[in-house]
Amino acid sequence: MNLAILGYLMMALMMVILLKGWLTPIVGFVFLPIVFALLAGFGFADISDFVKSGVPSTLSSAGLALFATTYFRIMTEQGLFDPAVKFLSKRAGGNVSAILIITVLISAISHMDTGTTSTILVTIPAMLPLYRANNIRVEWLFLMIAQAVACINMLPHGGGTIRVSAATGVEGSALFHNILPIIIVMMVYNVISAYFYGKIEQKRIAAGKNENMDNGEGKESGRKQEIRDIPITWRYWANLATTVGLLVLMFLDKFPGYFVFMIGLSIALMVNYSDTKKQIAAVKEYGADAVYIVAIMLCSGVLVGIMKGTGMLDAMALAIVNIIPQGIKNFYALLIGYISIPLSICLGADGFYYGLAPLFTQVGAEYGFTAATIGAIMIIARDAFGNITPVSPVTYLGPGMLGKDLGAFIKFSFPWLLLYFTVEMLAGVILGIVPIL
Repeated sequence: MNLAILGYLMMALMMVILLKGWLTPIVGFVFLPIVFALLAGFGFADISDFVKSGVPSTLSSAGLALFATTYFRIMTEQGLFDPAVKFLSKRAGGNVSAILIITVLISAISHMDTGTTSTILVTIPAMLPLYRANNIRVEWLFLMIAQAVACINMLPHGGGTIRVSAATGVEGSALFHNILPIIIVMMVYNVISAYFYGKIEQKRIAAGKNENMDNGEGKESGRKQEIRDIPITWRYWANLATTVGLLVLMFLDKFPGYFVFMIGLSIALMVNYSDTKKQIAAVKEYGADAVYIVAIMLCSGVLVGIMKGTGMLDAMALAIVNIIPQGIKNFYALLIGYISIPLSICLGADGFYYGLAPLFTQVGAEYGFTAATIGAIMIIARDAFGNITPVSPVTYLGPGMLGKDLGAFIKFSFPWLLLYFTVEMLAGVILGIVPIL
């Protein structure tokens, strides 16, 4: 059977399974790719080779998630973020809009290194107690992070810019020149939209609706949490200094992220627990939640490895390019933006950029569009939906920390992210970044 058809059938089935909650991502990521690889005519020896190439690509992210999640769980329990949350809560009070705006700003600032993992690990532990204390749905927290990441990730050192530059040969500075006005416009949009989202949530709370408290997704996601009065001792300052030091090291990008948080976790254990028995107990207690997240990340390597190894990713990309009608060439840039939505969600960053960018820019050149223009549009589209793609290991970090399945966040966030992207494209048309010839 055609590899492109198999690939899209598999991804469609994967999306349905995740949205319906029929299987856990672990089961889906392992068995579905194996079944479809066999249908494509590959043997178990081939599949073994594909997995060997795919799983190792997730080890760095998985290691970072394991040690960083455990570290920040310990920091949260030790009250590192409580004084900041208390300060913010005094400023925001019961104003839900203010809380959402604060979330956007914290996410944007922490994402200046364009590391989504570190952004999630900073923002969620800092803001989640405030959401619980005010009975705000955690889906809004996820959405605020997603919108902030979508905007700031378009910086020159962002993953999309780097990949498009590598795939097309366009200088990163040229791509950034095209995108910079969009970054400014969408950061303003993020603050404004957070205000109105807050009004929507405030009405829900005032009506006495409490969807978080009994949703079948786990007690952790809906529990109201009181903001504690934490005594400021030498341990607090040691924890704060360690955390700041770790984030600086992450921003400098001189060491692997997992190694940075190995060091951080070691320091946290020595500072906060007086003997080895307490240290071991802390790792078992606060590292337990990270195990599921890491397992999903490793299993996603099976999916990506098989899709790449079988040639499904390349075939899927080529199939889309071949069906673009000649009659709509004047709207090619706009078309690329919207067809990039399902492609970026299904293919993941590498498959989307490396598989499609050379093809899309080549076709665009025939229609009179520059590679920098098409590359910029692809970055805009991919980043808008990057936090809900099921083929990226880091996608599961946020839902795992918030205590809900990814499907719940996709269903809640997608309409708002589509609105975000539509505003983005409209701004692009007005500013001439998304040209209509």
